[in-house]
Amino acid sequence: MEVPGKLGLGDLNDDDSKLICLPCDSDGLKERAYGFCQDCQEHLCETCYKHHRRARPFKNHVLIDKESMPKTRVNAPTKSEDTADFCTKHQDKPLEFYCRDHTSVACYVCVTLEHKQCNVDYIPDVSGNLSDEMADILEQMESLITKCKSNVEYVSKAAQNLDQSHAKVVEDIKAFRKEINECLERMETQILKEANIIVKNEKCKQETVEAACLEITKELECSHSLLRSLQEQNKQNKLFIEIKNAGKSLPILTDKEKNILHANTTNICIKFTRNESLIDFLNTENNYGTLSTLVQSCPDRTIDLQYMDTIDVKLKSEKEKCNITGMVMIAPTKMVVADNINQNIKLIDVEKNEVVTEVKMSSGPLDVTTLPEKKPCCNFDE
Repeated sequence: MEVPGKLGLGDLNDDDSKLICLPCDSDGLKERAYGFCQDCQEHLCETCYKHHRRARPFKNHVLIDKESMPKTRVNAPTKSEDTADFCTKHQDKPLEFYCRDHTSVACYVCVTLEHKQCNVDYIPDVSGNLSDEMADILEQMESLITKCKSNVEYVSKAAQNLDQSHAKVVEDIKAFRKEINECLERMETQILKEANIIVKNEKCKQETVEAACLEITKELECSHSLLRSLQEQNKQNKLFIEIKNAGKSLPILTDKEKNILHANTTNICIKFTRNESLIDFLNTENNYGTLSTLVQSCPDRTIDLQYMDTIDVKLKSEKEKCNITGMVMIAPTKMVVADNINQNIKLIDVEKNEVVTEVKMSSGPLDVTTLPEKKPCCNFDE
């Protein structure tokens, strides 16, 4: 079944193949040429011809009917030094239009198919008025370049500061360890000194007992030997006298031995008991110390403030002037403010510049802030 205006592959001869609708051809369709656009330098089928001027960018284009149109195919435009890039979708079509609604450039096929209702400018008509925009773009580029270079310098300095702070941390940790070691060494020296004193004192007592007992033993052994000798020699009178003398001195020596032992207890030993609380203290998690990070402000992270508008936050029902003591943004278009005088919290729509709602307080709020859940929180007078 044949469709009027449609061409089959077998219907095209060499001349006809040169006179087909180029916009349709770029979409893979073969449509007979019905006319010609002098501005676009392209043959158009009947549909494209009739709708060509309806699109805003083409309303002033000069159209030529079938009788007067060129009888040979016009070569596609080639790039020159001042010719824009070609369309990525329609590679043989130059980018001649700019859509302000989509902020994008397009060829006329894209404009016809995708930007019919958009505000479209013909690039040759507007390209000469770029001085202000170019100056603004160049200024923004230069500003961003300056900030990036500043950021590189800042990062370099930050890296140096980090290395210096790390070296200081290592030095402080080792110094702290040295102090701990010195403290432990002092405690160890002290307790060893005490142990040595105890041992020395006990040794002295033991030596005193030993000397006294050796003296008593020597005296008793002499008396004992004398008595045995006199007995063997059968010297009864002399034996009688020495026995009486020994009986008199023996209680004295017995008391001396008891007193020496009582005054010099020697059967002791020493024992070391560890300070377990010190071990528990040292074993406490992170008890050696903690590390913290301090965020240094970046000098280039400045905020440019610009006056936009004034918002009247005074409600008609309020008799007193507003005294805004705090404010916080809880959404791109929503702000919460604290009115200390009127004792309320107000939600403001910054797009509409109006108070959306209010919450009455029992006292004047001093400030508002946001919690992690993005809920407003108030600080009140006590």
